[in-house]
Amino acid sequence: MPPGFAFPTMWLREQLRMTPKQKCVLDNLESLKQLPEYSHLLKVIESDILLSKQIGRNVGTALMYGFVPADDVVRRLILTATEDGSTLVFSSDTFESQYRTLENACYSDTIPVTTVVPLYGLAAPNEPIHLTTEAEIDALSDEETGRCLDANILPRVFPDTPFVSVEANLKCLRIRAEMKKMVDMSGDDRAQYRPEARAFREKVHDRVDEVLRVLRIFKRGSVSPATFLHHSPHFFLHGRYAWTHSAVRPDVWPQERLQLSISEISEFTQFCKAAERAKTKKFLDNALRRFGYAGDRHRADDKLVDLMISAESLFLSDSGEPKERGEMRYRLAQRAAVFIDHPTYTRKQLQKYFRGAYDARSSIVHGETPKDLHAPEGESLTLPQFTEATEQLMRAALKKAVSIINAEGSLRNWDDLVLGS
Repeated sequence: MPPGFAFPTMWLREQLRMTPKQKCVLDNLESLKQLPEYSHLLKVIESDILLSKQIGRNVGTALMYGFVPADDVVRRLILTATEDGSTLVFSSDTFESQYRTLENACYSDTIPVTTVVPLYGLAAPNEPIHLTTEAEIDALSDEETGRCLDANILPRVFPDTPFVSVEANLKCLRIRAEMKKMVDMSGDDRAQYRPEARAFREKVHDRVDEVLRVLRIFKRGSVSPATFLHHSPHFFLHGRYAWTHSAVRPDVWPQERLQLSISEISEFTQFCKAAERAKTKKFLDNALRRFGYAGDRHRADDKLVDLMISAESLFLSDSGEPKERGEMRYRLAQRAAVFIDHPTYTRKQLQKYFRGAYDARSSIVHGETPKDLHAPEGESLTLPQFTEATEQLMRAALKKAVSIINAEGSLRNWDDLVLGS
């Protein structure tokens, strides 16, 4: 199904998300406030020592917080108590469950925060793909879509228009974490919370980058993130959110989507774990990261530079010493030729290709336009075509390197690989 268009009107979305029972409660809220039960519930909340210390104050985290008036707490209790069942008959079991949720929210020293990152270009089965205990790839839920529309973070379909892209079955990366709860936060004191908020955002950014690079190495295709949405199921932060801008411009309608089939899910999750273990090797971590950065580039020349930095990190990992820096072009091409397994290209063809790739990279970084670009079999290529071919070869090389590191703990000595042990 093609992407759809949505006009982000908050009032309309709130009305659509609200059940008829909840709308009835809100329409008659002033009448409910006149009931003795309402006043009694307010007194119960205000008489609780721990609750009273947080009611009527700012409560939240370094990332987001909100003022918690007693009337809003009562209203939330009433609304949530009407979510179950088909009538407006009061349910003591439902109410007590919600009240326990309120108490747990007060007693806890931390607040759960969920980060949702829409992933444009990713096509995957409907079931969640569990990466770790705190991270998963899943379809964006209706509630999450509504939150993204409320926060106005989905990319615009056309510039200077109110329309945003709401792709059918849009996938997202969902990350769960805990943050320290803070009470009596003041807007005047926000500066003291900024370091913790910045550290949290950077940690989330790193996690998103890791997942994107593994997706891009695992399989060909374009996938890019939209702005990150942070929200919390915490009782006091209902409806609150914060956001972190993505470092790249998302490709809303990519020419080639990254397609994961049901049969590939198990292999992909295993590869995620293998890549996580392999990145303990600094040179391989650098190679994986630069390959991931290449996927963020919209220009072929920028992308080729990142791909060749990835190649240098992998194939010239022993070039830190001055005596090992001679004729890096030759050594990179030779090592790539003997390391990369390809069903049709010979080692001689691969060696010649990577000499050309190294020259093309040098031309770009020195402000020139690469010329005489050829495929391994000799066919003349444009720069975008040459970059795509380099990406395919580096993908194969990195997947092999991750596999070897996990199986043997390290790569073979390059001299042994090239000359024979």
